[in-house]
Amino acid sequence: MLMNKIKTRFSIRTMLLGLLACSMMSCSDDLDIQIVKVKGEPHDPSQPIEVTDFSPKTGAAGQQMVIYGKNFGIDPSIIKVTVGGAEAVVVSACGDAIYCLTPSKSETDAEPEFNPSDDDEPIPGAQDGGDEGGASSANSRSVYVAVGPQGAMQSAMAGEAFAYEPTWHVRTVVGEVNDKKEAEIKDGPFGDCGNIMNAATFAADPFNPLHVYVSSDLYTGGTTNGTTNRSEVRLIDFEKKEVHSIFNAAYFGKSRIRDVKFTRDEGKHMLVAFDEGDMSVILVQRKEPGMTGKDAFANQPYDILTYTSQCNGVDVHPKTGSMFFNTYGDGAFYKFPDYELNPEMTSIYDCIGYDATHNYHKSKRMFAHGERGQEMRVEIHPDGNYMLILQINGGTYIAKSMYNAMTDTFGMMSAYIGMHSTAGGGSGYVDDVGTKAKTNSPRQIAWVKNPEYAGNTDEYDAYFTDRSNHCIRKITPSGVVSTFAGRGSGTGNPWGYADGLARGEALFDCPCALMYNEERNVFWVGDTWNLRIREIYYE
Repeated sequence: MLMNKIKTRFSIRTMLLGLLACSMMSCSDDLDIQIVKVKGEPHDPSQPIEVTDFSPKTGAAGQQMVIYGKNFGIDPSIIKVTVGGAEAVVVSACGDAIYCLTPSKSETDAEPEFNPSDDDEPIPGAQDGGDEGGASSANSRSVYVAVGPQGAMQSAMAGEAFAYEPTWHVRTVVGEVNDKKEAEIKDGPFGDCGNIMNAATFAADPFNPLHVYVSSDLYTGGTTNGTTNRSEVRLIDFEKKEVHSIFNAAYFGKSRIRDVKFTRDEGKHMLVAFDEGDMSVILVQRKEPGMTGKDAFANQPYDILTYTSQCNGVDVHPKTGSMFFNTYGDGAFYKFPDYELNPEMTSIYDCIGYDATHNYHKSKRMFAHGERGQEMRVEIHPDGNYMLILQINGGTYIAKSMYNAMTDTFGMMSAYIGMHSTAGGGSGYVDDVGTKAKTNSPRQIAWVKNPEYAGNTDEYDAYFTDRSNHCIRKITPSGVVSTFAGRGSGTGNPWGYADGLARGEALFDCPCALMYNEERNVFWVGDTWNLRIREIYYE
């Protein structure tokens, strides 16, 4: 029998389990669930069981379902429900109704074996119903109920099949946390690699998108639950399912790594941004051309590219290869290198080896946003047409800056999503359009090409982690903001830890890092204070 374990949290489930041993759920025309009173008779093994209906008829894994019939009894421990052969989570029963949670969709519509035997006999007491031999649709699965002691269960099949509707779900893929939520940093395979402390940003290796580097934005001097905080870069190898520490900030004589990106040259080296008072962006050499994995960047030489006042974000233009970054100290945005002042240069590598003074002047100051001491990240569109600027700490908005191909620079930023508090805006949680929407500390953007926009000027949706709203949200090219995963701070108890349906069930706690993997059609989320990496997948 195919077994599926579903970890999820439900307010209705909690209420039913905590307050009622079972409840009568009446069946109206639309099969709404209504709790009336405690009711139900124990299962009578001398009488057959019967399935008369179930609701809803369509849904996703983790869907709340009520099955109606006769002689189910009131003991969930002797009841099994399968959908397509996969076992559902039975929550409660009250004689003529069962409340359960649908399992993940099985690969095929398998017939369950409630009483397995060597000669593969038919299921005792099984009812005929629906399409002969099971459900006919690729997304439809037969619903069975079995009641009784192990080896002598009576079973019945519903007359209709349950149709799975594809939807987004959340599951945990990396990070183990004990009951005390103690921090633990160690290398190893998934399931024995400790946890992921303060995952701030993701960057996929251009030579292997399943090799994802995560930067941990933590000071080295402090501790979390007795574990020394290390601002570092680790490799999450989704191919081999391993985690490896690559280097920490102390390797460069610094204490705070803020961002990681890759260059667009043939070597595709790593760029690391520091929130430091002098050197702000460095280039780490790849050990060998095209080499990937845990040894590609570990203990490798590096070159200082810029000396500016504290950098929070860096990115590279997809066509020109120019590097763009912010500075915390003067609230400005720079391009590196400045080809106008330095016509002899053809790429950022022409600057390697200069001293601090020369490097500083190799950068071109494009614009400032009016305030110093604002932590901002830059995220350039895959086509290079514009960049989004995220106010990441105490953040209230996302700004847009358009690209000028003639000068290879970005223009003054303008309000896009939400507004700065000085302009009448402020942090909050509102799904709306443009400046009417509200965010609370947006952190990282994942660009996803949407086939529905084919032929348009902009074919990408921008998904972003909304850290202090504990959710992941989406921006369409027209600026419409909606919540994609998590509950958002507009609902009760918006943070925590729970897998399940992306909307309404899954919970995050200050998510920061975000990446989309096109090959697997999944999002990876750095769930900061849950010390884990979560995966949003489509089923």
